Amino acid sequence: QLQARARLLQDELMAKLTTQSNQLLYMLSVMTAVLLPMTIISGLFGMNVGGLPLVDTPVGFWVASAISLAVAAVVYLFVRRLGRGM
Repeated sequence: QLQARARLLQDELMAKLTTQSNQLLYMLSVMTAVLLPMTIISGLFGMNVGGLPLVDTPVGFWVASAISLAVAAVVYLFVRRLGRGM
């Protein structure tokens, strides 16, 4: 009887802690989603491109952006494939 009550209490406490943890992770996810566009834009326009080829041409910015996007796509595909392998 006492062991069952102790186990029930432990399960209840774990459920409460899990709920609190989920709420905190939800808020963190919302903050990340809100701040992500600003971070991407500031990172894109804040690039130091001095010394890179195509800097003085009108397409230099777009080439650098395309390279960044391609690298991000490769990393995404790699991580996605890694997840399937497990």
